[in-house]
Amino acid sequence: MKQTVVFTDSIAFVAAFRELPGTARQWLAEQAQSLNLAPGETLFTAGQAFRQSLFVIHSGQVELQRPGKPSLILQPGDALGVSNYFEGAPYISTAVAVGDAEIIVLPDAALRALESTNLELTDALNRLMSECLRSQAAQPVAGLWALPARSIMKSPLTTCDAGTTVQMAFDLMNRRRIGSLGVIDDNGRLIGLVTFVTLARGLLSKQAKADQGVLGSICEPAHSIGVDAPLWKVQSEQARLGAKYLVVEQDDRPLGIISQTDVLYALLTYQQAVIAQIGDAGSFSELELVSRGLGRLAHELRESNRSAGMAVRALSEVHLAMQRRCIELVLEELCREGRGEPPVSFAFLIMGSGGRKEMMIRTDQDNGIILADERTTDEPATRAWFMEFCDRVNHRLDALGYEWCTGDIMARNPDFHKSLSEWRRQISYITEIPNAKRARWSTIFFDFETLYGDDRLTVALRNHLFEELRRKPRLLRSMVEDDASGGPALGLFNRLVPASDGERKGKIDLKRNGTRILVDAARIYALSVGISVTNTGDRLAALVRQGRLDNILVDSILAAYDELLDLTLAHQLRQLRGKEPLDKLLDPEELTPLEEESLRMAMRVIKRLQSRLQGEFGTTLL
Repeated sequence: MKQTVVFTDSIAFVAAFRELPGTARQWLAEQAQSLNLAPGETLFTAGQAFRQSLFVIHSGQVELQRPGKPSLILQPGDALGVSNYFEGAPYISTAVAVGDAEIIVLPDAALRALESTNLELTDALNRLMSECLRSQAAQPVAGLWALPARSIMKSPLTTCDAGTTVQMAFDLMNRRRIGSLGVIDDNGRLIGLVTFVTLARGLLSKQAKADQGVLGSICEPAHSIGVDAPLWKVQSEQARLGAKYLVVEQDDRPLGIISQTDVLYALLTYQQAVIAQIGDAGSFSELELVSRGLGRLAHELRESNRSAGMAVRALSEVHLAMQRRCIELVLEELCREGRGEPPVSFAFLIMGSGGRKEMMIRTDQDNGIILADERTTDEPATRAWFMEFCDRVNHRLDALGYEWCTGDIMARNPDFHKSLSEWRRQISYITEIPNAKRARWSTIFFDFETLYGDDRLTVALRNHLFEELRRKPRLLRSMVEDDASGGPALGLFNRLVPASDGERKGKIDLKRNGTRILVDAARIYALSVGISVTNTGDRLAALVRQGRLDNILVDSILAAYDELLDLTLAHQLRQLRGKEPLDKLLDPEELTPLEEESLRMAMRVIKRLQSRLQGEFGTTLL
């Protein structure tokens, strides 16, 4: 294996790292090395101890051989050893070069040092973890969240007694290639947990000596859960406690252990099989057949996920896969007609609920396109090619059930069809002279993400947006004022108040008087501090990490948001069964007493959040 220094810009090659600050990318790249593998050469083997590095394929392919599962062929940009980085545990698969391959080696120590000062790196690593898990999706498992803890735990739990020394604990964990070690008393009851993290912390702080006992030096309190606890309870407890590990107990005796990674692996759900079916669709008619089953899929996702937010996000992934495949089929169609490949690089954008990955059963189109600033971009032939492309994509999406946007926010519209430099000028103009109309436009457009194409264009535009908002934050105040145009459906004594106008009369508008307010607040807070993620839950989590919002407030907001999403999804499923048009207007008569109380509680949270938002931005942004 030949090792050489990787050029500094190689880190930007990794999609998850592109949004890191330039100085952070440069520093990380300077710590990296390049590892050249010959065909058939092994990067790591199953059971091998963690190599203290994260690996990213720079060129070539690597086969990931997984025990009991089909092998995966990983491509440039894919990461290896992500879960091992989080846990410090041995590898469970074997990675072998298919042909000549170059691997970027990112040392564990460098990543952790950078994580301590750059929250964006934590986001990037989490994204790598989720991508890694999605790529290793198994077949769907019915009743996933009802699975008992015993079905996913690692068993048995390796233990030691309180008299074990630090050196002995390390030797045992290293010899057995495990990431955790239970400490038990003379009666076999659990009194603590040793992990490689606690071991490293104790040694680095110099509180632990090799001949010292594990208690009081490298042992931390253990969190436990019953052997029959369902998976949803396991995941909930890990989140509540901030615990990486839960010890599974029966009759006060430790049986096994469950890590956060174990839970993530268990949550490989049904939509992955559907996404594979979408990728195999060879025609628009085949894609349409999948589209017809989205209502059934939404029902199954709601039944199999412990939270509506997870179900909606899973459903959104399917929607996005559908739309990406539609674009691919349009490109293939244009080639067959002799129109050729795209003349310049582009990023096809999705905005609104699609950009946030918060799409329900049916959704309209909110999309646009960025053309790269190349020599031929402004030539009539180039513009004509892309106008035909976008017009065809919009029509094809409409045929698949993604309805024509009533506001014409679509890539075929010249207002949403621009080069990168044109988009930059528009954003600069909007932030320079904000008004109510531009604030409303921003609430849709500023949730933009790459649906298909060159993500670097999207990142460049988002970076420009953040820079403009930093220098000219008045637009955020206009967005707060626009948000204030609708309040929660709550009246005196916290009573639910239905709408009194038009088709909404007598109904509770779950979007206008509910989810929209939460989404707006998360967006405005996130934009104000340069948070690049667009999903509402991800934005709120990032705001907690940055200290902009406290964890208790965000927990209540997420609970309220989940309740509103669940009510909306249940309402639309009822409409689907009754073959009615889908909307987000809930008749209070549909609510059970428990649902009504839950909705009132959610509306109270919305009211507090909206008041806080108006108080902060209405007085501080001038």
